Amino acid sequence: MRAVKLQFFLSFAVMGAIMPFLAVYLKEDQGLSEIQIGYVAAAASIAVLIAPVAITLLADTRMDPRRLTAACYLLSGLFLILLSMVEGFWPTILLFGLHSLAFVAIIPLQDGINFSIQRKLEEGGLRLTPYHQIRVWGTIGFIVPSAIIYLLIERGFTTSVILLIGVAFSVLGILNCRLLPDPRIDRSRLAGADAKAWGLPTLGAARSLFKGNVLVFCVGMTFVHAASSAYFAFYPLYLTEEVGIDRKWVGLIFNIGVVIEIVFILGLGYLIRKVGLRNLILIGVFCMAARTALLAWQPTVSVAIAGQVFHGLIIIALHVAPVMYINRQAADGFRNSIQGLYTMIVVGGSRIAGSVLSGHLAQSGLILLFIVATAMSVATLILFLIAFRPESKDKSPF
Repeated sequence: MRAVKLQFFLSFAVMGAIMPFLAVYLKEDQGLSEIQIGYVAAAASIAVLIAPVAITLLADTRMDPRRLTAACYLLSGLFLILLSMVEGFWPTILLFGLHSLAFVAIIPLQDGINFSIQRKLEEGGLRLTPYHQIRVWGTIGFIVPSAIIYLLIERGFTTSVILLIGVAFSVLGILNCRLLPDPRIDRSRLAGADAKAWGLPTLGAARSLFKGNVLVFCVGMTFVHAASSAYFAFYPLYLTEEVGIDRKWVGLIFNIGVVIEIVFILGLGYLIRKVGLRNLILIGVFCMAARTALLAWQPTVSVAIAGQVFHGLIIIALHVAPVMYINRQAADGFRNSIQGLYTMIVVGGSRIAGSVLSGHLAQSGLILLFIVATAMSVATLILFLIAFRPESKDKSPF
């Protein structure tokens, strides 16, 4: 599983190069307003509505997921190179949107690849690796670029250097795809399975997502992902403009929470066994509400940094536990597609709404933005307390 762990490291390193600095780059290097930054983030989110479902469907039916992943790295890196050569709102929104269109499918693809490989190991009676022990390498990968970028900015580079760092990790990602084990299943053995589970993989995935407890989960996560998109888009500007921190420190402060995240992800198996997956998600949503409320209440350096202590549980609730929960609803024939469909509908739809709304709110003030984000997180918390119930594998770390 070394190549799978490295795959997670490299994909999250691309995100770690771009995300912590994106708003600062767009404002300082491209001269965009807060509303325009919101629209760039929304354009990136539109990609989530298109690419994950289409590409994961191909991975479940016709094409080797490893080749698809390599192609996504290639295209996303190419568009970052082109973005580094242009200026202005329209070229920026177009090229960053195209980069996102290519890159966004990598995350559900690599989750599908991992779970498919684990399924093959299980059938062969071999030892399985819990998801959190794979995913922690993504967290480590997210941290590394900020240290590199800090040193480069310290030596006089502008924040546009984030694009070239992203390209470098994309190239490494392409090379690593050649080392991944073959995750494909023999579809001929599915012929005797329950007819509900097969057919077009996306339809099987939809049947699993849009029912009962899973539907409640998806609705709630839509609200909290919208709140999260507001936070991640404008927290860097909050640091530089509201709090007055120099831009070179943005990535390192952002990654204080990511370092804490490593501890929580490594201990995820223990946490699930103790409190259950459902309660862990509730705790993470509460932490999301608490963090944005603190940022709105007290815009100071100490609060901005201290709020990062919530980051680990928030990431588990929004990005780690949902992948595990959604995989439990999957059958072998749509293990890639269900991740892609969830990413499209829940993550994509909420990010578009959240990004456009946050851009307009940020124009009126970042404090107002975080107040609204807090309200959306609280709404999710109430919904989950009332209607989201634990399931049979609630305390299983697999």
